[in-house]
Amino acid sequence: MEDEKIVEKKDVKNEENFKNYKKAIKNEKKYNLLSKLIKTNKLKFIFIILLIVIIVSIVVGVKTTKKKESTDFTYLNQLLEKSSELTSAKLKITGIENYKDAGAMIINRSDFTMVYTATIRAGVELKEVKVEPNNITKEIIITIPKAKVFDCHVNQEDIKYFDEKFALFNVDSKEDANKACALAEQDGIKEAEQTGILEFAETEAEYVIKDILTPALPKGYKLIIKR
Repeated sequence: MEDEKIVEKKDVKNEENFKNYKKAIKNEKKYNLLSKLIKTNKLKFIFIILLIVIIVSIVVGVKTTKKKESTDFTYLNQLLEKSSELTSAKLKITGIENYKDAGAMIINRSDFTMVYTATIRAGVELKEVKVEPNNITKEIIITIPKAKVFDCHVNQEDIKYFDEKFALFNVDSKEDANKACALAEQDGIKEAEQTGILEFAETEAEYVIKDILTPALPKGYKLIIKR
């Protein structure tokens, strides 16, 4: 009987050891699985951080590039805005102005013929020039406005008067001369426009603007001129 009890105790003990062994193996498997999960999650976490760093670097790089390009384009505008007008053509003309005064003949009306020389300036308004960058095609498109006559200046020293009509009470002869000059300037502008000065001024303005902007172009960009 005592031997049987000893055997039973041994069996019970062996069974408990086996259960503990199985439990230990099960716990070890859980630990290994947990370790793998932790390692996997660590790798995922590191990968996500690297991905975020790469994306941030790309975004910052793009913004920096755009900022540099924007600065360059602003500089191009500043070059053009240094002068409000670009005189690209000048024309000297000699004209005749037949001035008819108001009033009564002999009493206060003084008619005369005036021969004059005048200088006409034509060109484009630089503040109206448009600068449009295209970062895809690497082009900077410059749109030039239509040329116009800026002014017509009659040289007072070269004026010669002919056929002056006598008037007893012509007290405003200087004013008559000024009026005649104003009319001469209007006629000079009309005459200049008929000579093709505006077309010539636009062509010359294109060459001048190219010379101004080409040295300041960002690397890899080309200039396109439009009218």
